[in-house]
Amino acid sequence: MADRVVIECAAVPDPPLEDRFELMGTVTAAAAVRSVRTRAGRVATLGPAQRISGGRERRALRLVSYLTDAEFPRVPLVIETAAGADEAVVHCRPADAAPFGPVLDAGLRFPSRVCIVASGPTAASTHRAIPADFHVVAVNKGVLLPGLRVDTWMMNQLTSDSLAYYASASQAFPAGRRIFRLATAVATRAEHAGRSDCHWFVAHQAAEEQLDPDHDRPVGTCIRSGGTVTGCALQLAFMLGARDMRLCGVDMRGDRYFDGTRNDRDPKAGDWQHVRVLDRLIAQLRRDHGVTIRTLGETALGVPRFKADG
Repeated sequence: MADRVVIECAAVPDPPLEDRFELMGTVTAAAAVRSVRTRAGRVATLGPAQRISGGRERRALRLVSYLTDAEFPRVPLVIETAAGADEAVVHCRPADAAPFGPVLDAGLRFPSRVCIVASGPTAASTHRAIPADFHVVAVNKGVLLPGLRVDTWMMNQLTSDSLAYYASASQAFPAGRRIFRLATAVATRAEHAGRSDCHWFVAHQAAEEQLDPDHDRPVGTCIRSGGTVTGCALQLAFMLGARDMRLCGVDMRGDRYFDGTRNDRDPKAGDWQHVRVLDRLIAQLRRDHGVTIRTLGETALGVPRFKADG
């Protein structure tokens, strides 16, 4: 095969240090290169053909691979040429996230009762209604909510918006479990050296694996992206044992936070496009798994309000 096809690729994290990787390089073959794909069916983008010495053909190659693909970090490729099909394997190496470790391999369990606290405006007036016996998972900026008792802090990507508050949030939560998306874990690993309560998660990003507003996806086998960090928190809480959940500050509309500041990176007006995705996930958790999910405040989601009398 080496005499017929040569693959030269570098794995470039996209977004940086996250679970999606771009394989970028070249494919060179003795015959015309028609396509390059993974065994899973992901098709590479190929550049224009160039004739090189010995009558061989070279084409630029770009292919997306995912940490969550079954054979990762091996990426088996099938190369179709005018002379037939050949195979090659590219090896990806995600960055080391130590001292963070994969949360789903840590043997963690949540109590049955969990409250997920996001940073929408309603959190300011409703977080005091969180029942005292609920495990509190604050997502993103929610950890900065004044007076909030936080058991677990869950952080998504470090965007230009979240970088503005990350340092303050980290100082406000000096001790306690942290569960960060892989990119954030890698970016902050030096800060967490020596800690044993830090874990990373990966949210499946491939189109066929994301949460979908029109189709149920299997729940409980992995964490799927597409439903904001709240969707990730709902899935993880369920996987770790939560069966009675409350939502606080999960407004899913507008671009303001509980402290009156605005998300300038992603300004929004009205209900978020993720509402349908989360509504489907919540309906599936309730219908198929007997999970109780209620909200403590107003939300664009179709979730019933919690009442103290049940």
